[in-house]
Amino acid sequence: MLNDPGCVRGGMALSLIRNDRLTGLKKHEVAALLGEATISSTPTEFHYSLGQCHWDWKHSFMVVRFNVSDVVTSTFIEVE
Repeated sequence: MLNDPGCVRGGMALSLIRNDRLTGLKKHEVAALLGEATISSTPTEFHYSLGQCHWDWKHSFMVVRFNVSDVVTSTFIEVE
């Protein structure tokens, strides 16, 4: 699943989530570390495109969720 060439950043995303590396960072720190989000659908979420990383070949995103103080509260993988 993660060694597929269509899975662009899946390994990185799983590592960040499993090691809880983003929780507590400010929004500007996440942007400095990961670059501009693919989608900023709401003021409280960044979505980073991962490619097709799942066995069902659906496009995946790493979602970074922020509180009202722009601090990361959670990260998870979302499948379209």
